[in-house]
Amino acid sequence: MLRIKILLTAMMAVFTALCSAQLSSVAAKSEDYIQFKASKTYYVQTGNEKFDSEMAAAKKEIWTITPTKSISVADFKMKIKDKTASFNVPILIGYDTQGYHYLALFNGGKKKIESYNYKDMLAYCPINFGGTKGS
Repeated sequence: MLRIKILLTAMMAVFTALCSAQLSSVAAKSEDYIQFKASKTYYVQTGNEKFDSEMAAAKKEIWTITPTKSISVADFKMKIKDKTASFNVPILIGYDTQGYHYLALFNGGKKKIESYNYKDMLAYCPINFGGTKGS
């Protein structure tokens, strides 16, 4: 549980930096940010019960910026086109398992996850979700 709280705290620190537009191209008055503030944020479950339950508990305790709901990967694939949705999802950017693992926050509106790239993330937190790095 402590790891998830630390992860969310780090993510919120990155998000705060985004709001002041000092460390990101997404400014607080940008269309992307305005779209996010009006959205419902969906946490995409990983299938790892412990990770998912700790994320759900941490979000319930900490997250207040948008309404939230947990959804399955199958539901995510159907909902990704929805511009009124935002998503908090573990993703891999790069090639095979040697890429970069992130817990990313981004707006809906594109047809599939492969259409998104690094600059589409509103906030992100690097994670070792794939287990590719030593602890």
